[in-house]
Amino acid sequence: MIKVVTRLEAEGNFTTRGNARAVQVLLNVVKKFQEQGDIEKAMKHLRDMNIILNIGREKALMSEKAYDIVQTDVDHLLGSDLALHQKAEASSVESARPDLSPDQAVDGIYGTRWSSNYTDDSWFTVDLGEVKDFDTIVIDWEAARARTFKILVSNDKAQWTNVMDQDGIIEGQDGKQTIRLTTTTARYVKLQGLQRATPYGYSFYAFEVHKRF
Repeated sequence: MIKVVTRLEAEGNFTTRGNARAVQVLLNVVKKFQEQGDIEKAMKHLRDMNIILNIGREKALMSEKAYDIVQTDVDHLLGSDLALHQKAEASSVESARPDLSPDQAVDGIYGTRWSSNYTDDSWFTVDLGEVKDFDTIVIDWEAARARTFKILVSNDKAQWTNVMDQDGIIEGQDGKQTIRLTTTTARYVKLQGLQRATPYGYSFYAFEVHKRF
């Protein structure tokens, strides 16, 4: 990952040398503890990386490309995607493509995806297996994204609560969309579509749930 950061810096994806250096220093510390077999300390510093990446993104010290690449690698090393390989369900699957089933949004395989029928009120749900804490949701949209949607949570799949204040609506974004929450506790997480951004349904390559902070 250190080589990746060096390459991203050379491509101009960090606005300051200091920010790239901070990421590299922390990665070197992680590597040192990994080599020493001190996995607990390595994981602690990887979690600290979440904070550095978040600050870098919010203050525009790094590009979205750099953030997405490094954050994805950190998440992978931490094994922090609570939705990975969990049971996923959806209101529908695109009628012409029955192979684009909801489980493919949580299979961890690059390029597979879920796609719904061409209706605005389609939904997608993942069961985390048990009640868990999380604070970040990442949706990797295909071109057929949502214009607007809600994220709802539940412990019983019967009573749902919006994760946003005042029943807030989220606007979809092209590509990988990161939604940060106050720490939320639930077993089921649902994307409830409101309006499509294209004539097609909703489709995404990945739906991830993380506890990053």
